[in-house]
Amino acid sequence: MYYDLLKIDKEMDMTKYSLKDLALYFEKFDGYICEIKTDNRILKFMFDINSFPHLIGLHHAFKGKKNRNEYKGAVGFEKIKNGEITYNDIMKRAKELDLVDINQIVAVTENFDGKNLVDYSKFENTKFLSDDGKGVLSETTMYRAILEAKKYDKIIMIHAESELSPIDYRIAEDLMTLRDVYLAKRLDGRIHLCHVSTIDSLEAVRRGKKEGVKVTCEVTPHHIALWDNSYRVNPPIREKSDVEALIDGIVDGTVDAIATDHAPHTAEDKANGSPGLVGLETAFAICNTKLVKERNIDIRTLSKVMSYGGANLMGIKKGLLKEGYFADLVIVDTDKKIVVDSSKFASKAKNTPFDKMELYGEVLMTIKAGEIKYKGEF
Repeated sequence: MYYDLLKIDKEMDMTKYSLKDLALYFEKFDGYICEIKTDNRILKFMFDINSFPHLIGLHHAFKGKKNRNEYKGAVGFEKIKNGEITYNDIMKRAKELDLVDINQIVAVTENFDGKNLVDYSKFENTKFLSDDGKGVLSETTMYRAILEAKKYDKIIMIHAESELSPIDYRIAEDLMTLRDVYLAKRLDGRIHLCHVSTIDSLEAVRRGKKEGVKVTCEVTPHHIALWDNSYRVNPPIREKSDVEALIDGIVDGTVDAIATDHAPHTAEDKANGSPGLVGLETAFAICNTKLVKERNIDIRTLSKVMSYGGANLMGIKKGLLKEGYFADLVIVDTDKKIVVDSSKFASKAKNTPFDKMELYGEVLMTIKAGEIKYKGEF
């Protein structure tokens, strides 16, 4: 029988399911019907398992491949169901496009359940572990995770958010940061705090570093540029005192890198409360404006946290003009005044709190491995 999509009244948490899981669920029904009603018309769409690869966009991921037909229809569905469409396929496609380098991050716990550790031994070429937008709430689980990560020489990337976040997100971030820095200290493990946003969390990292803890951290462009702003991101925009503390951390070296926390969403998703913003296309201009132009911070410091810092964390020879390093360069005009126009973003998403804002700094060219991959108008 066909299953009427309009009868689904429970929203699924898609972060808990793999493509294989979805395929197995999809297979339970002969097909699906979706109706779109207007004033005088009813459009009816019918899907079956042959439509599944197309619905998830698999045909786009393997566009141009000689064996592209193997990823279509029933054949593609069987490959997904059998677990043959894997991360390795995506990595291969990225290599063929040759626009950016991709480095895999493996989950800390299975299906982000916060309880059962992934078998880290299966991922020899992976350096980082993370449960992405979730903090590992269980102290016991985090204790075990740090020990296992240490055994396989991996770094746990932490989204610091405890179960207190619905009540007080500031305390939620600070508590988990303090806990995990302490665990890393006592267990001699390596951790990295993602998008640090509060004065106390940063101080916990600073103190940990002074005590010899193997801890690093990053901040985002929006957390050093905005305060007392209701635009929904996770962690939220903080107060001016937090912004000042984060910038001080960049200057004194407590902050290892600036990362965009790029989270594109549709206008509908944002209206429904999805946290995040398009970070890539405004990152340099925001940081150049807020740090170099407004604070007179050395441009070399900005280069360090936006380029070398992240590469160094990952053990990649990038971010320095030095023999033996990859010829990955970004050419910028630091004095060019720009007005952010989200309608012209290359990203399909346009969600940004910086729209129409005047900033300084424009990316003129990006070079990867000595080859020009982007060239602006100049």
